[in-house]
Formats: sequence, structure tokens, C-alpha cells
Amino acid sequence: MMCQKKKFHAVVGLAVDPEQVFLYDSKQPEPNAKLYVRDHSVGLAGSSGDVARGLKNLGFEPLLLGLSGHEESAADHLLNYATKASSIHYKAVRILDKTSHSMLRADVSMQEKGMGRRYDIKAQYLEMGVIDVKKYAFESQAEIAIATGVRPGEISIVKAMFAHSPLRVLVPNASLAADKKVFEDILSETNILIMNQLEAEGYFGTKNFTPDDLKMLHGRKGPDLIIITRDESGGTVSLMEKDSMIGWYYDAIKMPYKELFPQGAGDWFVAGFIAHYLSSELKGVMSKQQVNDCIDYAKHVAVLKITFPGAANGPSLDQVKEFIVRGK
Repeated sequence: MMCQKKKFHAVVGLAVDPEQVFLYDSKQPEPNAKLYVRDHSVGLAGSSGDVARGLKNLGFEPLLLGLSGHEESAADHLLNYATKASSIHYKAVRILDKTSHSMLRADVSMQEKGMGRRYDIKAQYLEMGVIDVKKYAFESQAEIAIATGVRPGEISIVKAMFAHSPLRVLVPNASLAADKKVFEDILSETNILIMNQLEAEGYFGTKNFTPDDLKMLHGRKGPDLIIITRDESGGTVSLMEKDSMIGWYYDAIKMPYKELFPQGAGDWFVAGFIAHYLSSELKGVMSKQQVNDCIDYAKHVAVLKITFPGAANGPSLDQVKEFIVRGK
């Protein structure tokens, strides 16, 4: 008797790393003023790891694909621990120089300070990586493919991940947004583009991009929906509805508490948007109201996430529901 393959709600990749979080208080009083570290943990992170963790917390099953080192290093031991502890289905794509890693100093009296390194693809392993990703994405049976933190050299792998999913979501790295030729190539296969203000400025070459600039991005390149996030300033939305473009701004949620841990909030916004899309059983191009509903849910997820130290740590589905009810 053959076992039926598990069907996933989304396939997410490719920026994954283990994150060590050191929680401390720089204003800790005597007699322990010099004992700054209050807690230490290791979690699954990287922008794709964050999105996958968010989807899992919000009630969905992602398949996480992560670029890692071709040869094993100390970071792989941390990553193996983090992926098992997360209960997320994970497939390593071993084509980098070394497995990436990050460290986060989370100060409860100030803000987070992160450091880390993403390693580069070894050219001789790229073709095998493309084959592996296409296989994993196909077997996932996922209707949504979400590529986050994408760099210029990773486009062929992203295309392999997008090959079998009708809904393809791109969240670029700043280096990709600034490389117009490569960026526009992958945009032609993208349905939803989500990027922050810095990445948008890198592409347009100015802070003052216009609706006409966004219309050109739709018309020539392909995304039906473009969302540009601006943290506490809200964001800009541009949607192709039938044959016309409509654009609008959305406001951020006012913080009811001090912002402690902003690292990863943008990734949890993406997770919240896709989670609401999935829970609403939407198909194809969304209406303005459907987009706004997804954004509203994503905003609640992202603003609640900043109370959790560590990029991949965030709220549960019940906590989000309670937060939304309290805000009404």
C-alpha cells in the first residue's frame, strides 16, 4: 500500500538560517548590572524561515525550502536543531559555500541589533539545485509559491519553485530590486509583489515614484498586485483589476505598546497576508476589498509580532484573533 504524499498549503523559500537570540537588558539594575544575558535561544529564521513560521503559527502547513552549504559546517547543526524544533517540513538545497547564520542581540530596554551572513551559490551545484527545487515544489502540491529574500543569482531556482504553482509571490532582496534587468525577468512570472520602501527606491531610483511608475511595472512586467510597505507609515497598493489599475494607501496600526522587537515584522506581514488569502479560499485576481481584508489581517499579525524577541518568533492564531477583537 502506497502512502499518499502530504499536500502543503504553500511552498516557501529560499532564505533560511539558524538564528541565535540573546535576550538582555542594558538597563538592568544592581546587583546584576553586568549580567546582561537573560535568555538564549536558537530558532529557525531567515526571511523564508520567518514566513514559514508565521504560516505554521496561523494554522497552515508550509513546505520550507532552504539554500544551505554544500559541505556541512557548525551552522548546519544549529539549523537541524531549529528545523526539528519548529515542526515545519524542511528540505535543504545544498548549493551554497556554507550554511548561512545570524545572531540577534535583543535588548528589552532598546531595540534589536542583528548580525549575520548569507553565503553565495557555488556555480557548479546550481543546476542540481534547480532540479531539486522543481521536484520538491511539484511534490508539495502547493497552490502558492512564496520566494523571499531573493538575490540576483537565485533567479533560476525561484523560477523552478514557481513552475507548478498558479499563485506566485515574490519578496525581493534589495540587491535584486536594484538589478532591473534580472528583477524584471522574474517579475514576468510573479502574481504578487511585496517589497518595502527601500527596495522600491532601489528599483525606481527615487523616493518619489508615481502611480505611472507602478502602472508601467504592472503593464510591462506582470504582477497583478504590488504592495509597498512603509513600516509605521502604512503602505502603497497597486492592483490591476480587469484592464485598469487602481491604487491606494493604507494606514499602519497605532502601536498600543512600546516597539521592542521589530526584526522579522515584514516577513510576518507576508505570512499574515497569505494566511488570510488561504482562509478566505480566494482564487485568481483579488478585488480591492479582498486585498484590503488581507492587508488588515497582515497588519495585526505584524504589529503583534514585535512583542516577540527573535525574527521567527511571533503570535499564534488565537493570539491574533484576540488582538483583532480587542481592537474593535
